[in-house]
Amino acid sequence: MELSLDSLKEAEELIANYNTSTASDLGTGIVSLKAAAQGAYMNVLINVSGIKDEEYALAKKNSAEELMSEISELSDRLYQKILEEIG
Repeated sequence: MELSLDSLKEAEELIANYNTSTASDLGTGIVSLKAAAQGAYMNVLINVSGIKDEEYALAKKNSAEELMSEISELSDRLYQKILEEIG
């Protein structure tokens, strides 16, 4: 999830200065990064249920929720910018 977020931040920098003929490629990368993060988030949710240390499990779950929220907000905003550009 952290790598997806880092990559989305890189994509955000690209949006400021990219060849518009590659907009759909950039947009595909953005939605793919969100999908990768969603898959990782589901894995966290599945795996924390098996951790006996409840405090640790809750901390990991909360951290993943925060990351997923940030990833969703950023990826949705970037995707919308791409749509506006090619719209």
